[in-house]
Amino acid sequence: SKGKVVRAAIFATDITDRKRVEEALRESEEKYRLIVENQNDLVVKFDSEQRIIYASPNYCETFGKKEQELIGDNFTPLIHPDDVASVKASLANLSNTPHATYHEERVETIKGQRWFGWSAKAVLGNDGKIEEIVSVGRDITERKKIEKSLREYKMFLDNISDIAYIAD
Repeated sequence: SKGKVVRAAIFATDITDRKRVEEALRESEEKYRLIVENQNDLVVKFDSEQRIIYASPNYCETFGKKEQELIGDNFTPLIHPDDVASVKASLANLSNTPHATYHEERVETIKGQRWFGWSAKAVLGNDGKIEEIVSVGRDITERKKIEKSLREYKMFLDNISDIAYIAD
């Protein structure tokens, strides 16, 4: 009645398990962040509307942009116009099991036009609909040059009327 505290009640909750789970999650996130941020391949994550929601440092470096410049933008303007339709068709396949696809495309990078091979995987929500797409790209420009040279060489050999042989 005089406004003085005469009793106190203290309640405690053991949060040891929660702290362990939080620490394990932090360690796991750190491990995967280090893997993604320190590889040569490009990693990009975009939403179902094809707007970029994550771009790895190597992706940003390849296109000469900061991640903040890319976030929220559609990735298709980076693709050569002749390849956009085939890329969209490939990504449409993500709706089907196994919710993964591969395609090759030309893109304009800070080093000029390059070929990239992309492996894409859909991340499905609880309702089974695509929420995000994670795509990993690898520069295949040199392979494409070699393939072109081999096609030209084969065409040459197929069209000569003389006898030809290759000696070692």
